[in-house]
Amino acid sequence: MLDVSKYILKNQYKKAYLKAYKGIIKHDVSAYKVMGDLYFNGYYVTKDIDKALDYYQKGMEALDYNAFVSTGILYLKGIDIKRDVELAYTLFLEAFDKGAKDSAFYLGYMTLHGLGCIESYNEAEHLFLVGTSRGEGLSYYALANMYYNNDKISNNKLKAINLFKMAASLNNVKALLKLADMYYTGEDVNKDDKISFDYSYKAALLGDSDAMILVGDAYNSGLGVDVDYKMAYKFYKMALDRNNYRACNRIGDMYYFGQYLKKNYVMAYELYEEASLCCEDNEEVSYAYFCLGKMNYYKEYIDYSPNVAFDMFQKALNASNMGHAHLFLGKCYVHGFGTDVDLKEGYKELKEAEEMGVVDTEENLLAELSIDELGNVNYSN
Repeated sequence: MLDVSKYILKNQYKKAYLKAYKGIIKHDVSAYKVMGDLYFNGYYVTKDIDKALDYYQKGMEALDYNAFVSTGILYLKGIDIKRDVELAYTLFLEAFDKGAKDSAFYLGYMTLHGLGCIESYNEAEHLFLVGTSRGEGLSYYALANMYYNNDKISNNKLKAINLFKMAASLNNVKALLKLADMYYTGEDVNKDDKISFDYSYKAALLGDSDAMILVGDAYNSGLGVDVDYKMAYKFYKMALDRNNYRACNRIGDMYYFGQYLKKNYVMAYELYEEASLCCEDNEEVSYAYFCLGKMNYYKEYIDYSPNVAFDMFQKALNASNMGHAHLFLGKCYVHGFGTDVDLKEGYKELKEAEEMGVVDTEENLLAELSIDELGNVNYSN
């Protein structure tokens, strides 16, 4: 069976494409699915679901049952085509009868949720068990979730954890991340930052950009591994190359504080801007806006603006309830920075920050303000 995964992990998409192309010329039936995957993901070629489906169908005509699974996934998820769960179920069933990879998982998933078939927890469990007997990482992970979370079948967390570990040994990224989180938090296992790091590291090497962020954070903070800013940057950059814009904030911080990278406020500002515009994580967006506001507040940006600082702090709070954004918004109101002086609003924001555990160590403005019984705020002296 044609395998281009090593090229995909290294972003060597052209090599993957050429290998698939040569495979088709040599009448390797598995090459059609690989080419379909490339068009599905937009690797080297322009993403095109119609072309992906066309290659999958050619694979099906050549009786490559792995192509049946890929086609079923398209119809199950309704990715740029009309969703058809009945057709998806039929395709997975045909593939299952021929032992195609991951077909047991998808049949089990559809059975568990009653998609294109009658909902049945017991039948789903049976299908996932068949999948584990075939060495399907997805089935190990799905079965682990059933035992871990679902009282309708069995709530055996020890069995579930062992299944998560089996899935992880088969390079199931979701299982690796689940175990990394469990060992990080100490949920149902003994907390162990080193084990957590090892699971995250393996997931990162398998190409998961969220895991790359976790590994970069570990190197940055020394959690489970020695502090190494060079390695932190390496993994953040890998995540950014995969369009994970959370990495913009991390690399922005490295430019801002001069960690491994030479201190550069312009680069830091540009990266924070990119994170604020492109990231889908609200907390990351909030942090990016806050950093933009702070750089304007402290006049660390060449075109700094008090109005922009005030606006950024407000945007940070709109994205997520961030204590430091409350603090600096309070400072802006008290000092009239980017807005009119408003001691009452300033006191309110500073108090909110304090209640969230964010203390004003720089000026301690709350100590200088007092509020009377009518709610008026003035300077204490």
